[in-house]
Formats: sequence, C-alpha cells, structure tokens
Amino acid sequence: MNSMDEINTLESSIASSGHKALALWIQNQQSLTPSSHRAFFRQRLSPRAVESYIYGIPGPKACMNNARFRRFAFTYKDVEMSRSANTQVAGSTGMPLTPMKIETVSVAGVNHYAIKFGDQVRTVLPNPLQYEDMYGSTVTLPDGSYTICNLDEFVGDNNGNVLEESGGVADGKGDGATATENIQNSGQQVRNYDRNACNAKCGSSDAKFIRGGNPEVIIPAGFDTTTLSWVDLSTLNTSTEIVNINSERTHDASWLLQKDLDTCLDANGDEFPDPAGLAYTDLFSYGRGKYNLDKPIFAKLPGDSKWALHDFRTQFKANTPENPLEDGGGTAMKAAARSGDNDDGNPNTDL
Repeated sequence: MNSMDEINTLESSIASSGHKALALWIQNQQSLTPSSHRAFFRQRLSPRAVESYIYGIPGPKACMNNARFRRFAFTYKDVEMSRSANTQVAGSTGMPLTPMKIETVSVAGVNHYAIKFGDQVRTVLPNPLQYEDMYGSTVTLPDGSYTICNLDEFVGDNNGNVLEESGGVADGKGDGATATENIQNSGQQVRNYDRNACNAKCGSSDAKFIRGGNPEVIIPAGFDTTTLSWVDLSTLNTSTEIVNINSERTHDASWLLQKDLDTCLDANGDEFPDPAGLAYTDLFSYGRGKYNLDKPIFAKLPGDSKWALHDFRTQFKANTPENPLEDGGGTAMKAAARSGDNDDGNPNTDL
C-alpha cells in the first residue's frame, strides 16, 4: 500500500469509527521500525551533473546499469555555461561564454544543420532553427554562435503538450504555459521566463523564442557517425533493458538503461570516458571539466531512427550514521575525481 492509499483508508476509517480509528493508526505507527526520510530521499535523488564536485561524482558510464539518456539537445546546465551565473552576463555584446553554434552541413547531398555546444555536435537537424520577428515574419538563424538564454527540458513543443494537458495553453512557445511566459504544471509554478531578464543576461542582443523549442537529438541517415562517440541500444528490450521514464513529463524524451552492456567501447571501438574524471572547473581552467567537456555520447534507441544523448547524473558517496563522513563526502569525492576511481556498488542506493 502506498502513502496515498494509506491516507485514504485512514480517512474512511475515521469517517466510520471516529477518533478511535485515528488512535489505532497512531498506535500502529509507533510500533513500526523507524525509517529515514533522508535515506529515502538520497536513494531517489538524481540531479544532472557535468563535473565532479564536493557532493558527488557524475555517472554512471553510458555502458553501465542505471545510465540515463535524454532526447532533447540542451539542459539547464548548458544555459548556465552559456550565459553564466545569475550575477554575470554573457558578455557586454551578448556573446556567449560557451556558445551554441550552428553550422550548415551536407548529408547525402542535402543541407542539414549541425547544432553544437562549444565545438561538439548535439544534434543534426533537417531544418534550420527559426523564430518569428515582431512583424510575424519567419526568420532563420544563420550559421554562427549564440547564447542560450533559457529553455525547457523536454523536446520542443511536442512534449510541451504534456503541460497543456495539465492546464497549460498552446501559446506557440512549446512550454504549455498557462499564461505568456508563466510556465505551470497542474497549477504549480515550474519556470518563469522573463524576457527582459533574459535580454539583460544576453547583453545587448534580443532574446528570440526558437520555434519548436529545445531541439530533438537527431542523427540523420548518411551522417558520418565515425565522428561521434555513440552506442547502439536499438536491439534492447524496451520493457526490461532500456525503458522510457517520466513519460508524464517528457513523453519519450527520458530513458533509463537497466543492465550493464557487454562492452564499454563505443561503436567506433573507443573507450567511453569516465565522467568521474570531470573535475570542477571555472571558465579559465583547461582540464576536463565544466567548460572543457568530453565529446557527448549518443545512443541509438529502439524505434525508427530514434537517438538520445547520455545524461550524466550525480552519484552520491555513502554517508551513514554508522560510517559518517565529517565533511559530507567532499574530501573523498575530490580524491576519487582526481584518481578517476568511481564509488563502489551503486552510489545512488547508498545513504
């Protein structure tokens, strides 16, 4: 019985038996072995990470059980790296710190549009990115570098329909907002998009709503995949081996690998980099880390030409009342990051 079922049962008992039912419920609760809310929380906490830091190490590898994959090209982490922190702007002229780049490329003799973050491909689109100007005309973004001012973590306006089904409206922005620039889900605030604040973050440039929202991860037939790091998951069982998760929020944009693969080599025979070696870095650092990311790892999923990106998550160091870490694991995390060693077992199930 889950918590809501238990509450509903208690409510029915109180309605029929009065305060005696509540007293019996309290007595029963007192007889149970206490459990830890903190342990429950840590076992299920899985925030994105792009570098090792004092709380945890990113992972697991794309070939390992519990690896996550996403079908949208960019995340909030990318926003942070593109426009920088809240107290900084992306540059006095609106230039990005880590740019999103657009490059026109030929695939099987047809123009496509490689969308990159920094210098690494995130998706190759059959159509260019476009926005609508103040006159209602469609404008194509030319090849060049751009700041990512804001986004939603699902695939474009397709998955925005999830929010529309929860009370949002189709406003052409792909966010399912209940009102312009006010993004909610079932009446709860999810994200507020402030055009003026975003313009300020992007210097003197004007923020544009990109049609279709966050681009889908696409690798078209005929694209030279020897230039990518990728893994073929297309033959895995979608019920037991590679499963769609969070479908109520992202439709089919979030996937979870539920087995170790036979090899940790990508489809081109190169070993997957260990994300635990991504050190915390600032803008002026030169080692592997936040502003010097590894090449993204693509995954070919089951289905008709369906692709995704490996989505690092934070793996927490074991920290229990029996074996506490005085600094919450920070010193051990730094040591593990330097050595490239990962935590033993499944860190997300440690306390």
